[in-house]
Amino acid sequence: MILLFIPGIYACQDESAEKILKRTLAEIEKIKTVEQILVTEFRDSSNYFMKTDTSVYYFDFRKAGAASGAKYHCPGTLIPAEASPVDCTYEFAKVVDTGYGRKAYEGSKLFYFPIFGSIDAVRRFLPSFLADSTIQIKRLNDTVFNDGREHYQIRCLLMNRCLQPGGDIALVSYAEDHLRFSYDLLIEKESRLPSVVIYNYTYLNRSNQWWKASTTRYDLTPPEPDRLWNISANPLNYISYTEEERLADAEERLRTQILNTPAVPWELPDLMDNRHSLDDFSEKLLLLEFFYMGCGNCHRSFPFLNRVKEQYDSRRFDVVGINFVQSEADQLKRYVRESGIRFLVLDNGAQTAIRYKVSAAPLILLIKDGSIIHAVEGYNEEIGAELLELIELHI
Repeated sequence: MILLFIPGIYACQDESAEKILKRTLAEIEKIKTVEQILVTEFRDSSNYFMKTDTSVYYFDFRKAGAASGAKYHCPGTLIPAEASPVDCTYEFAKVVDTGYGRKAYEGSKLFYFPIFGSIDAVRRFLPSFLADSTIQIKRLNDTVFNDGREHYQIRCLLMNRCLQPGGDIALVSYAEDHLRFSYDLLIEKESRLPSVVIYNYTYLNRSNQWWKASTTRYDLTPPEPDRLWNISANPLNYISYTEEERLADAEERLRTQILNTPAVPWELPDLMDNRHSLDDFSEKLLLLEFFYMGCGNCHRSFPFLNRVKEQYDSRRFDVVGINFVQSEADQLKRYVRESGIRFLVLDNGAQTAIRYKVSAAPLILLIKDGSIIHAVEGYNEEIGAELLELIELHI
């Protein structure tokens, strides 16, 4: 879809951005069922590049919260930037029987962002945007598509706040003044429905992610899809994937690929460019965390890591964090300082993360006698309590 931006062609912009969004939300809330076709482009400049081709969504807003609500299916491709596309490209697709799209957000495997550009997502986050006075909503120059359709262009800027999957806005406590999320909505003037949603994420003045979801068609009187999807008969081999299955899959992957395997040797620089190796900790129980700036669960784990670092004898136990996403040295130093980190932080860990099969952050490992005795992705109080018990057991 080609967008022609013609500055100044609409000199009279008497409608405010807020008024336009309210009218759009009112139009969306009239919809009972809809089939939407999206073309989504996605770029993650830190780790991965993903381009999702056509995504087809069916939403039934009359059954919000019901056990069987919307269905969607989205084929696409994921390519790790560090490896050859020939070796690492593979097709993935999902069919999820959802309750008003909930599992569509929660049950996504890998880095799956397209549904955030769907009309269901806009229906969720617009009320939050309009209700939060800290969000800057600005009307940009009107836009004309190459097919002649006129569009409003609205930018919603979130400072130190992030959009949650369900549409709520959450304060990102670690961000201070460093984090910006912006959502540009191109809204067709005639239908008042969004045609394009563009997302940008900037942390410490570095653009990290970008995606653009363009709607190629809305069908407001669609046929109801088959709710009993015959997976075996589907030529594209779609799979059903819920949040429970995702967690079970992660546990199985950690158990079979990482747990009880030899810890891969590494030698990495700290923030003063001093080199440290895995061998330096061979006589200790080592808690090793792979993290990156801007990772919320990573940041939430830091107080726990500080606490256990100080709680146990440094001759028998240590904590090391490895930053595995490329960042400027000064930015990482500032992040470590302002996050209150008091354990050893190593940098340039991208290749090490690949060798340790890191697929989510934080990845927290316990290493003893050169072997990985525990592995867990993410962080919460339950994970912290489990780690504490294991430290007590193995120290």
